[in-house]
Amino acid sequence: MPYLQPDPDPEPTSQPTNAFDQLVQDLSAALGPSSGLDSDDVDPLNIQRLMDQYTSNPEEWQPFALSDLSKSYTRNLIDEGNGKSNLLILVWSPGKGSAIHDHANAHCVMKVFLYPFLLVSRSSSWPREGWWGCVGLIQAH
Repeated sequence: MPYLQPDPDPEPTSQPTNAFDQLVQDLSAALGPSSGLDSDDVDPLNIQRLMDQYTSNPEEWQPFALSDLSKSYTRNLIDEGNGKSNLLILVWSPGKGSAIHDHANAHCVMKVFLYPFLLVSRSSSWPREGWWGCVGLIQAH
């Protein structure tokens, strides 16, 4: 059966066109070719720093933030990483939400993006209008 041979002269990695593209490349570089968030050679604080340094610009990430109003939220894959993590943008539909929770044997670093706005009343910490999403690097098992 034929198979693809590795290109001896691979194309250089494309230059990021905006800060979101740079974040995706930086996260990929931080994880390297084979490490996950729980690997000894990955500093989770470095991953967190990369996420913290990104200033959210909806024009950069909104094309990836697809929503489906028939669902509470959608998971949009941005990067498969090296097979040990996924970079996702999650988008919650108006009036929907999910409680903070964990998944067994999973690790996550996330940053919340607000768009177009998040309206929070003084008596509630839940959004009342608009939609919101987050980008997260999630360990794949």
